Amino acid sequence: FKQKTAYEIGVRLVGSEMCIRDRLLRSVVSEDGRTTAIQVQILRPKVDDARLTQEFGPGPSAGKGAAPAILTSVTQSHVLDQIDEILRAEEGVRWHLAGIPVLERYFPIVSKRDMPYIGLLVLAVAVILFVLFRRILCVVVPLLVMIASILGMNGTIWLAGDLLTNLTAVAPNVLIAVGIGNAVHLITSYFALRPRFGDKRALLMEVLRINWVPALLTSTTTCIGFFSLVTSAVAPMGSFGYTLGVGTLYSFILAMTVVPAFLSLLPVQAVPGANLAAEPQSTVLDVPHTWISRLIELAISWRRTIVLVTLALCVLSGVGLWRMRLSTDMRTMFPKDDPVRSDLEWIADKLGGAGDLELLFKGPPPSETSAQSEQRGARILELELKALAESQTLGPSADERAELAALRKEEERVQRGRIATSAEFLSQVDRLQARIEEEAAKPGSILAKLTSFESGLSVLRKMHQVQNENRLAFYRVPAERDIPESARKSTLLRDEILGPGGDVIIPAQTVSSMVSQYYLQFESGAQPSESLSTLITQDRSSFRISARLDQAPTDVLLGAFDRIREIAKNEFPALQGTPTAVARGEALATMDMSGRLYLYMHMFEHFVGTLISSLSTSLLTISLLFALVFRSLRLGVVSMIPNILPVVLPFGVIGLIGFPLDGPVVLVASIVLGVCVDDTTHILWKYQTARRGGHSIDEALRRAFETAGVAVSSTTVILVLGFAMLTFSRLRPNIVIGYMSAPVSYTHLTLPTNREG
Repeated sequence: FKQKTAYEIGVRLVGSEMCIRDRLLRSVVSEDGRTTAIQVQILRPKVDDARLTQEFGPGPSAGKGAAPAILTSVTQSHVLDQIDEILRAEEGVRWHLAGIPVLERYFPIVSKRDMPYIGLLVLAVAVILFVLFRRILCVVVPLLVMIASILGMNGTIWLAGDLLTNLTAVAPNVLIAVGIGNAVHLITSYFALRPRFGDKRALLMEVLRINWVPALLTSTTTCIGFFSLVTSAVAPMGSFGYTLGVGTLYSFILAMTVVPAFLSLLPVQAVPGANLAAEPQSTVLDVPHTWISRLIELAISWRRTIVLVTLALCVLSGVGLWRMRLSTDMRTMFPKDDPVRSDLEWIADKLGGAGDLELLFKGPPPSETSAQSEQRGARILELELKALAESQTLGPSADERAELAALRKEEERVQRGRIATSAEFLSQVDRLQARIEEEAAKPGSILAKLTSFESGLSVLRKMHQVQNENRLAFYRVPAERDIPESARKSTLLRDEILGPGGDVIIPAQTVSSMVSQYYLQFESGAQPSESLSTLITQDRSSFRISARLDQAPTDVLLGAFDRIREIAKNEFPALQGTPTAVARGEALATMDMSGRLYLYMHMFEHFVGTLISSLSTSLLTISLLFALVFRSLRLGVVSMIPNILPVVLPFGVIGLIGFPLDGPVVLVASIVLGVCVDDTTHILWKYQTARRGGHSIDEALRRAFETAGVAVSSTTVILVLGFAMLTFSRLRPNIVIGYMSAPVSYTHLTLPTNREG
């Protein structure tokens, strides 16, 4: 590291100051010459099918499918750990480590660091429950339900062969906040009804009777919100939804069984003279006026104004959602003072970024084996030798001339398909790269994030210059003009002593043969790290250009990718043909784009589609479920307004002001939709129960809020607290879920669900 800098290596390989500048400046050497870089390529370890079958069994499973990627991740982390150790031992060297592999290694590290916040969340929930119920048992039971639900959730996904990801690592936080509601509603109802019952069994039966339907409905709708993420094209997001959906089911089952069992341990304190039969259809009590009573009185008095304002907010939010755009910058996933982010930005400033973009060109698949190709080449040399030798006498026969012409034509076709040595392909791909570099140099260009290129073209330029006395003018891709006229035809060499028996033919030189010789010379003198196998395939049918680019928001990088495709399609159509056109010889190659940064940017792009499909599926299913349970299609549709508005209102406002949203907002929408439906369901169910008992609309609303208001309020506080804990994370996706979900959950509490009358 100290003795051989990238600059010195560049001098040894290129030998020209200007070539060094073009080749290395802002790539592995900074402009001021005070910074040099070592680029490390970590190879993917191979995992054969036999090893997978031995570890996971013969059947398919998610774990088996993910095993190669996991092994790659572990190997990658191990390599980076060793690099860290080596660099720490260097004294007097200021070093920075960056790149997509570094970010990938850091995600699980940060997730592990965030796990202690679960303990803080549990402590805060315990305090809230104790303040609410003033009983240790009422604190222990809900937390016991949540802990058992988390264990069951994790155990189920592990038994199914699934694995924890950076997203599912926060599932316990979300489940504690979301799944505790059923237990709180049961305990609240128990203490509200206990003064009216003298029989413990009858009391518990009544508690379950008035709560099991809304609890089932809320759990179902919450599961719908989470399971709707399974349709996402992004696998971790689908896993996140599936994991929390399973956890929500566990929390419902445990709440409806464990909580009543523990409540049966408490004594019954019936009020003398209380008689439940006096009000068979109503389960509410005459309670003194509280802040909840004053809230519902205010809502009833201003019902028309509230409805009009709500509808106006819905329209405004819809406009904002239409203008909303998602934009994720991987640099901002960590705080500004985070060492990984500072290293990434430092290297981007000095050397032009640490992201990768791969342009992969593929020619037609090989139509023959190497043995057949060698046999044809030998036959061509044999016929050419015969033709040149016999031209001094009678010359070759007509059949031999026809055979030679056919073999040469077939050889040209095969060589054209070997795009890494094809003169036509190399010329076009060289011009494509130059065109992209020209576009990137323009002020304000969307391709300005591209900083350097590495490919087989670099090898050819370097070797071509070395083979031509290291003259700068030859630092370019070989072309037809570089072949001397005397070398363009096959030459016969005859030994004067041996005579015709010692004839040797020197084949005609072509650009393809010259390129092949350059590749061979490079590989013969290159170091192991400079193998051509990372740039071109062994059969020369595939060619790769690696471009380095700086980190930027999603829309900027996606725009750059689209611009590259546009240039290739409009100006170099032969390089972007379809597989069918390439196989027919109508195009030189297909062009695909890849790379880890490219993968992540398109993953974030799928968040928009996930948001639309998730919300649409959830809303439609939940509306139909409400209409079925409450036996009113109108009520099912209208009940969605207070549920969807807290979800779309914050996003709509952000969309109106033009501020881009980060990718994790998709998770926020699904989480909060499931949360909001819970409160609405309990209030609607209590309202319907009171209406069936003969109460007026206003009285039914009062009784619904008096019965469910305390539980709804307490669960909302727990939700806000649970999501707020995520804001202490060091990982931005977790922070986004926290600071978006917490206020949205509170917004839902402040929206009265008065829709009738």
